[in-house]
Amino acid sequence: MNDTLQESKNYLHDNWEKGVECPCCKQFVKLYRRKITGAMALALVELYKENKRVGFSEYIHLAELLDKKGYSYQITNTGDKAKLKYWGLVDPMQGTREDGSKKVGRYRITQLGIDFVKGEAHIHEIVGLYNQHVYRVDNNRLITINEVWDTKFNYHELMKGY
Repeated sequence: MNDTLQESKNYLHDNWEKGVECPCCKQFVKLYRRKITGAMALALVELYKENKRVGFSEYIHLAELLDKKGYSYQITNTGDKAKLKYWGLVDPMQGTREDGSKKVGRYRITQLGIDFVKGEAHIHEIVGLYNQHVYRVDNNRLITINEVWDTKFNYHELMKGY
């Protein structure tokens, strides 16, 4: 490889919207456009109700809560509800589980999440994600919770990217 590290970084940044292989490590690099979905909003509402019941400082195991409420596998066992953090709607519990995983699955709703559930706040419809970080919030449409109920996850839209 003859490229400097900075040249490689520039190449990745210039091409990550369509997706590209990293010249250094061969990892696929892509900036993904994520929309909040109705299932994510439903999980947020249930988290709000549970946090209201037990206290807003408490972390709730969201998958267990949704399973207890009788929601389908598609809602209880997807990673989408964890993505609520990218809009600042939930606060994930830090730390590790007994198996060493950092993903403990426990969340508490943020003030923005509370306001969003109540219809008092708007969020960006789309965020740009790479490697579990928000790298772009385009000047896209601001939405309320009432505008997301019919939004479903769309794999082809996600893979299309920017």
